[in-house]
Amino acid sequence: MHRRVSLLFSAAFFAVAVSACGGNSSTPPTFVVSGFGTPSSSGVYTLNAAAQYALTAKETASGGAPVTPGPLTITFSTAAIGTASGDTVTAGLGNASGIIKVVDSKTGIGQNINVVVLSTHPATAGDTLTLVGTLTHTIDRPQPAPSAVAAPTTTVTNVTDTLKIASLDANFNGAKGLTDNNVVEADAAPLQTITTTSDTYTHFVADGSLQQYLGVGYTSGDTNGVQDEVVYGNGAGIFDELPDTNGATFSNTAAQTFTELEPEGTSVSRTVNSDGTYTETDTYVGGNAGPAQSIQTNTDLSGSITNLGGLPVNVTYGAPTGSGSSATIAYNVVYQGQSLASGTLPSWLPTKTPYTDVSTKTTAQAFPSGCAIPASVGTTGTEIVDVTTSLDTALGTYEKRTQTLYNAPGFGTICAQLADEIDTYYDYTGQSYALVGGLNLAISSTPIQIDKLSETIGFTSGTVTGSSSTRSAAQSRAISATSATRIIAPLFDRAVQSVYRVHRDAALRNIAARRAALAKVIVR
Repeated sequence: MHRRVSLLFSAAFFAVAVSACGGNSSTPPTFVVSGFGTPSSSGVYTLNAAAQYALTAKETASGGAPVTPGPLTITFSTAAIGTASGDTVTAGLGNASGIIKVVDSKTGIGQNINVVVLSTHPATAGDTLTLVGTLTHTIDRPQPAPSAVAAPTTTVTNVTDTLKIASLDANFNGAKGLTDNNVVEADAAPLQTITTTSDTYTHFVADGSLQQYLGVGYTSGDTNGVQDEVVYGNGAGIFDELPDTNGATFSNTAAQTFTELEPEGTSVSRTVNSDGTYTETDTYVGGNAGPAQSIQTNTDLSGSITNLGGLPVNVTYGAPTGSGSSATIAYNVVYQGQSLASGTLPSWLPTKTPYTDVSTKTTAQAFPSGCAIPASVGTTGTEIVDVTTSLDTALGTYEKRTQTLYNAPGFGTICAQLADEIDTYYDYTGQSYALVGGLNLAISSTPIQIDKLSETIGFTSGTVTGSSSTRSAAQSRAISATSATRIIAPLFDRAVQSVYRVHRDAALRNIAARRAALAKVIVR
């Protein structure tokens, strides 16, 4: 249902001659439809994807006498423009253009209305897009290591992504008719370049008067041999809701299943509940073979790790007791059935809610100057600020992520600003002072390690059905708003979702590696 956008229209009206009193009047009948807003200078009305438009008509007979219109009959030159119910038109979901024909079913008189539908999520199979950006990852360990406080380290990675709409009729996890957003990403860090290929599957689903743009899930694999799959659960994977409304909000739950296969055969299987609590099973092979490691977090904010790193080591953290600054968390470390360490520490939990994810929309928002958005795209659009928090009471981490997207009608997301911070309170690696007697295990009420990730990403070039458009730093203000670029740019928001997910997963895998290291160092 996706079509190229063309603005080459001409206004057209048609009238059916009506005789009155046995002859034709010198004044012809009139029929004027309103409800679409104000047309352009060329007579074209712009409709926003999924928006509803209630139509009214004023009609006169030959000679100028007013006529009360009968029920309106509404038809479309192409189905992609939208649908009609009674006198209300609902615009389609993709970029489209053509004529809406509105006729008085009683008199047969009517009007042809030239329209263009501008979407923030159009896609055409075979479309490609290249994006470039920079990821900055800073690691700060503010607490003393065995020797001294380590200075923060920062790694800058240059990111190049190629996005292709691989299919509009893909299948994933039993769902059919999905859009397959294929991304090949090269992350060039100072010591290594990793290439990751991912496929994110999306579609639109009606939710009352809204259209939810949903991610069903994704698969990914990188050149290090790591393979991941995520399937979103109920209430999760909502990327957007249309039509755009100022001040509108939408929320995601945490529900998903996550599986990972490491190159040596170690597997991870995690089931996340809607509230963010989860259970995970990690199965080790080869030199790490041993009992499967199990991790669990609970609604009372307690957490546990069983058979840590494949060893007979169990760590439990109780639900916080007390309130305010007096709240504490009890912990217990058991090795082969014997308690090695137990005690309490001041509660570090910044919230009592394991997971939140809320997006807020602001329409007609000025684009940030730092985004260098081409003038031909416009100066304002819809801003979507997505704030996510995630609390892990077993691994001892708290994450806050803010993603800001700027969507231009007809283009989609043309700028993204991302910031993520992961604070770690439990350290299983032995890199910190042994805060738990006799063990290389650090448990703290203040962060032991702080990971900060920031990324800015934007499109540079793309090709759609033989047309191409390129934007460099010097050309950023010169790009023309052709039909090709109107389709190219919306692909950006899909890549933003995929690209950021890859980086975030990499950071979380680093944390997972730190916890698994306890298998070697927990007992002195």
